[in-house]
Amino acid sequence: MDSMDFMQMAATHPENNINRHKVYKKTFDELNLYLDSIQCYEKYIGFKFHNNKINFKVDTFTVDKSVYSKPFFESLEKKYKGTDTINFVKRIGQDSHGNDVEKLIFKMKVSRTPPQMGYDIYYYNISDNPTINIL
Repeated sequence: MDSMDFMQMAATHPENNINRHKVYKKTFDELNLYLDSIQCYEKYIGFKFHNNKINFKVDTFTVDKSVYSKPFFESLEKKYKGTDTINFVKRIGQDSHGNDVEKLIFKMKVSRTPPQMGYDIYYYNISDNPTINIL
């Protein structure tokens, strides 16, 4: 996914628009507190919102809400070593019945080496059933 796709998806949520979107920041340290209690694909990381903040929760897999696997987040942490913040953004997607539901996409800002070379931003959307559109 590129930045334009990300902004267009974010703009589907009422709290965002094409030029600006509300970001919910979480660290890998916060995430790892939940990952430590999960055995691979036994459970997933889900999300809940309370008082305009995002919190993690251990959840079961479902196609109707955004859940991510332990191996997925562990891979990101290894790939982007030194980056400690994940920037989550709400979007509107559809559940398995075609109803509009709140889902999450996210981006990671990664410093280049050496740091004066700036940074790269990586965008992720795996907020839908991963088996959709395989073929």
